[in-house]
Amino acid sequence: RLGRPLPPELWALYTVVRGEWRDHADAPEAGERVYEALSCELLPLSQVYVADAASRPCPWVFGAMEAVRTPPGAAVQGLPGSPGWLVFGDNGGGDRLAVDLTPGPGGHLGQVVLIGHEERVGAELLADSLTSLVLRAGEEEEEDEGPRARHTESPEVAYVNARGIPSVAAAAHPALEVLSLGRWESPPTSLAPVLGLPRLRSLSAGPGTLAEPLEIGRLDGLEFLRLPPAEWR
Repeated sequence: RLGRPLPPELWALYTVVRGEWRDHADAPEAGERVYEALSCELLPLSQVYVADAASRPCPWVFGAMEAVRTPPGAAVQGLPGSPGWLVFGDNGGGDRLAVDLTPGPGGHLGQVVLIGHEERVGAELLADSLTSLVLRAGEEEEEDEGPRARHTESPEVAYVNARGIPSVAAAAHPALEVLSLGRWESPPTSLAPVLGLPRLRSLSAGPGTLAEPLEIGRLDGLEFLRLPPAEWR
């Protein structure tokens, strides 16, 4: 059904437990042991699926402001979906666990990743393997280091605002795909530095950020545009 054999660790898991909750109808503690052993809710074998892009619905208003990119040392590919992400579990909050058969350049075959239900692209590395996930299950979690940065520094996506990139000129790069103009103390800016960039496809501009909104008409490759009412007029 999946078009490929299960990886050895996942195959071994499903030879021991099916993931069917009806198996534990008379002994709920058995189901709890499965959860404790895996730190997740195991999907029945019939519900294991490939987490391709279509399995991760994302409204265009959000997806347009993302760029698909995988840094050179990344353990997980920064993709909306992959033919190598085999989902086998749920953390109880809507995030899915998957065995990764298409790792990033810094990862390895068979690692376990978490596909966040609030994220549009990529996944988070959870464990080096399904075996290591089981071995560490039940151990105390490491102290939370606080929220991860939502927008990492990259030439493909630029957030120009008081706390981000200081100007449109500083954001201009041949690889730029997404440009967001937020609040700052400076006067309205011109889009001249990014006119003619070959990959710029999405623009979001806050109130009063554009000196000349008609410059937008010169962005030939634009696919997504978000503006306040005054700029539309």
